[in-house]
Amino acid sequence: MNATSKLLVAGFVLLLCTSTASAHDPSSEPIDVTVVFGQPIEMFFPNEFDLIHDKILTFEGSVQNLDLQAGTLLQLRFDWLDPSDPTGDPHKFSPPVFIELGPGEGRGVFETYTIPFCPQQVSLDLSLLSDSGGPVEVHGIFSHHCVPEPGTWVLLASGLAAVLSVAHRRRRQK
Repeated sequence: MNATSKLLVAGFVLLLCTSTASAHDPSSEPIDVTVVFGQPIEMFFPNEFDLIHDKILTFEGSVQNLDLQAGTLLQLRFDWLDPSDPTGDPHKFSPPVFIELGPGEGRGVFETYTIPFCPQQVSLDLSLLSDSGGPVEVHGIFSHHCVPEPGTWVLLASGLAAVLSVAHRRRRQK
């Protein structure tokens, strides 16, 4: 393997490490709330606007009915703002997911939904649909990622350009 090939491989490995390593992912939000009947929770998170790439919304966590006497029904929805909507209503919702919980019951939840673009704002909505049972504790992570992340492509392109530039300079100096 010649020096240019080694440099390209080292640059690619370095680029891969930098693009995947992150101390805190700004597209993942910790969720730790208690949902009570008549008090729906709607948590909005800002987002990078991109009309070209899909947006994947995911909630992964657990729910626990704190009422030991009665069951309840929890509704989970994702929503987002679509300023280009022709009807004039920018608020859009995913189909609701209904989670039925027995008295004192807890369970794991993994729900995902894909939007055909990356909106400026995304949200996780939680509400109880039954006035008996509950409150319900909800713990987990709400993730929202553009596919592919635009920042990853910029980082990949600039790293590749730097590696190719160094290889070209070395070749010219010989």
